Amino acid sequence: MTRLSIPEVTAPPKVVAEIGCNHKGDMAIAEEMIMMAATFCKVDAVKFQKRNNRELLSPEAFDAPHPNPMHAYGPTYGAHREFLEFSTDQHRRLKEICDRFGVEYSTSVWDVTSAREMISLKPKFLKVPSALNLNFEMLSVLTDEYAGEIHCSFGMTTREEEERIVAFFERKGRAKDVVLYACTSGYPVECEEVCLYEIVRLQEAYGTRVKSIGFSGHHHASPWTSPPPPSARPGSNATSPSTAPGRAPTTPPRWNRTACAA
Repeated sequence: MTRLSIPEVTAPPKVVAEIGCNHKGDMAIAEEMIMMAATFCKVDAVKFQKRNNRELLSPEAFDAPHPNPMHAYGPTYGAHREFLEFSTDQHRRLKEICDRFGVEYSTSVWDVTSAREMISLKPKFLKVPSALNLNFEMLSVLTDEYAGEIHCSFGMTTREEEERIVAFFERKGRAKDVVLYACTSGYPVECEEVCLYEIVRLQEAYGTRVKSIGFSGHHHASPWTSPPPPSARPGSNATSPSTAPGRAPTTPPRWNRTACAA
């Protein structure tokens, strides 16, 4: 068995608080969560999500019931997602709020339309979720039309697919603007399934080919939920979901395609 060596940590990682859709479609809650993350948690950035639900979902998926009805904000999954969705102007306002609190704004983009809308806001980085990391049409929009960093999660991704993705960014001349995230895709993930050594494996495999390696945590709360685990790479990103007390997370489960997101 090959033993992975843990590199020396020489600088703290960049910490990103995942607000996602936990604002429940309410701008006041979103602003409160930005304030809490920036003021009390001292994070470096907060991240939301942006979807064009008609583009992302098939008509059947849009009209299907929510998989967890107790968390639904509408009679169908599409109506639920529409209730939670902020417009481009609202995301522009969120970016202004982030600027006021001295924290970076970012968002995940889930389709081509959303990618172009969020590119117009010129954030420092945009995130590609694990479920979309093989959507090369959307990746092309990001590489060709966006000058900022592209952060890409590797949950549910085989090693062959990882290589395809990194090689794509290299062909586009954008690999040095890419941050790859080790990630076990589940909601939530037990701590013993987080697979922190994936951070080290990705660093050894791709650390010289991309800008940096990060970690996206979908785990249960633990003693190291904030700050991030010490094995996070210096200069890398570590994300952790933010859910306000008493507010249920609004994202339905995504199941691992492979045991350790490898």
